[in-house]
Amino acid sequence: MKNLFFAIIAISISFILFVVSGETMLRLYDHIKGVTPPYTHNMPECIAIPNGYFNFDLQPGLKIIYDSYNPRKISVNRWGFRGAPDYDPIKPKDVTRIFCFGGSATFDPYVADDKTWANLVGEKLSKKLGKKIESVNAGRYGYTTSEILSLFYHRVLRHHPDVIVLYSTYNDAHTELSPYYSRDDGPQLYGSPVLSWLNKHSALFAYFDFRLRSIWRTQTWYAKVVPANIYVKPVPPEHNEFITDEGRKLAYLAETYRRNIRTILWIAKDNNVKVLLATQLIDPSHYSKAKKLITDTLRQIAKEENVPLLDFDKLNIDGTKEGLLYTYVHLSPKGTEFVSDKVSDALIESGLVK
Repeated sequence: MKNLFFAIIAISISFILFVVSGETMLRLYDHIKGVTPPYTHNMPECIAIPNGYFNFDLQPGLKIIYDSYNPRKISVNRWGFRGAPDYDPIKPKDVTRIFCFGGSATFDPYVADDKTWANLVGEKLSKKLGKKIESVNAGRYGYTTSEILSLFYHRVLRHHPDVIVLYSTYNDAHTELSPYYSRDDGPQLYGSPVLSWLNKHSALFAYFDFRLRSIWRTQTWYAKVVPANIYVKPVPPEHNEFITDEGRKLAYLAETYRRNIRTILWIAKDNNVKVLLATQLIDPSHYSKAKKLITDTLRQIAKEENVPLLDFDKLNIDGTKEGLLYTYVHLSPKGTEFVSDKVSDALIESGLVK
């Protein structure tokens, strides 16, 4: 018993020393690199806060320097949008306001605030048209059109948008839905109160949490030990049975996507907001059957509703070989320039922005 007691004491002291020394070394490293601890180690979780309407929100008023390998500024304005100035929600008469929606490919984590494609759209249109164009980055990690619909309705409409750009196909193609279980039933992607607190107060925890959950081959067991959110509705067996039938699963994905896009279009029309739809630039090796179905669905809706569509798929460009993509779907600096050029041109050519 005495030996066991001393063993527990020794293990406890060793663990405390490991945590203290690891925390100290990481924070010293961050200081030398000029990045913001602990945000730089698990930025998605650290910048997220819970939100009942659209999965998670972004922490308002945030300003950090992210990534020691390629330090870049990531900020969130007082309204929860990346890189945008603290504009007045009551839009001035001489301003045209655009909101760019999508997942992380719109948020643009691999470039600084001023190099996101959403920000560049505003700069390029202002220069071309000789008037003030505000282009707001409304991208969120992991968002599908289900969350975008809520974000648009509950937040963006009251900020008086003139135009919205919807750059969202990939995430909708890579989610598992059924009539028995939806994204609203599942855990929040980010913003768990416990995880957020730990990530924001410990660089060491943030470092390991990100890797155990997102990089290393530990996602399955780690998510069970440290769940993203403890308030999760149990998955009914009918859902698991439904998604094993690929035909039914894909058909329901397309049905949900179609309903979301049409609802966004109807809300926009009722509020005199113009819409530009867009497919996404992705690595050809990630072009799945589900992605093709979602893209074809978007094309069909654009044709039926007579809404302008910027179809990156039909440009026949390999974004990876051309250096436009940093990852399978996230843009490089060259990629944000390319996408912003195409979006700006499409907005002008379609007459959505004059």
